[in-house]
Amino acid sequence: MGKRVAEGMIFADDKDVKDLLLSSKLGKQRLLQLAQGRGIILPKEDSREQIIAAIARMSHSWIQLSEILDQTSTLERSESVRWRQLLEISPSMR
Repeated sequence: MGKRVAEGMIFADDKDVKDLLLSSKLGKQRLLQLAQGRGIILPKEDSREQIIAAIARMSHSWIQLSEILDQTSTLERSESVRWRQLLEISPSMR
């Protein structure tokens, strides 16, 4: 993710944001909340892909991109931790 414009300047374009959100496990409701937090109201009837496309077309500051990254990676980390805890509780599953 990210393209170099000049030395020390990195940016994410709409395709980067779209790819990140498509690969995430964020559900429609969370994506709608994400858009609403940016002041964009989208119809609940829109598909997940339509919502992601609308979010990806928005301009994003570094802070906003960091928040999106945190939200998408938190789900993966918490699932990994839960699975590890399950294995620690039940060693017979190994």
